Amino acid sequence: MPDDEEADCEPSKRKKITWTSNAWLNSLGHSMGFSLTHGFNQVQVQKDWASFHCQYLGLDVPHLREHGNDACPCGNFVIDSLGDHLHCCQQHAGATHNAHEHILSAVQKCFQQAGYGTDRKRVPHSRGNKKADLWVKDFQLAGVRDVVIDTTLRHEFHGNVQAQANLGRNGEPSHQAIDGALDEAVKEKLATYANDYNARNFFFLPAVMTTSGRISDDFLRLLYILSHRQAEKFFASLGILDPSPEAFKQRRGTYFHYNRSAIGLACAQAIAMRIDIARHKRPIKPARRAPAPYLLHLPMHAQHV
Repeated sequence: MPDDEEADCEPSKRKKITWTSNAWLNSLGHSMGFSLTHGFNQVQVQKDWASFHCQYLGLDVPHLREHGNDACPCGNFVIDSLGDHLHCCQQHAGATHNAHEHILSAVQKCFQQAGYGTDRKRVPHSRGNKKADLWVKDFQLAGVRDVVIDTTLRHEFHGNVQAQANLGRNGEPSHQAIDGALDEAVKEKLATYANDYNARNFFFLPAVMTTSGRISDDFLRLLYILSHRQAEKFFASLGILDPSPEAFKQRRGTYFHYNRSAIGLACAQAIAMRIDIARHKRPIKPARRAPAPYLLHLPMHAQHV
């Protein structure tokens, strides 16, 4: 990781960025924190906090435990108390969509606060007529004027395996490698969008996160570059053209901590949102629609996070 944006800088200026998935917990006063957004009341916020931390630690989620062995509206699985199936169920897409938009709002706000124009409604289509999530205008990255970002939150455990021979995989880690789910999601996004957007002279970058709080390398590096530019603008606004290295690094670190905490906090709340069950989606009791052959096996999440 170069100290600035030049990929070919001398080795002495390169550094490796590290990220602990729960590092944002010391940023609870963050302006984009776990808050009363999207019409949430205080009770809902407390429920979300409990939901996220139970998932992170591999514990039963309280509001899911209440449903016992109720069947999911998809009719194929029960709702497990760890939330794996709800993270993966296609019939639960409404909650997944709201969680996605919550993260996307945080990503967009980071760029807006840095002074960049953004657009979610009129994102350019790729040559293959596909459309990503966010258009960052005039960002000027790697010789390309505009950046297009597509966000995704990937669950790291099986929860929707249908094949009878593989039912035991439900609740198990989806990949052997610790970053396997993250890396696979990045590859999928690049295969879907990168070539077509590059052909249209847009710089495409996937913003991938997982339900254990991991953030993809390229997106983390983009946040670092954004923070570097914010620090430059800060000193320029004060008329300081050549700040000391110590002062510049301190200011850049402040912006970087703020930006990555914004994403971490939004991701945590989105993880809780994804397994929330709306009133009109009340589960069906097994007595009326028994999904016994597809009962989920409880995972050992704590060994994977």
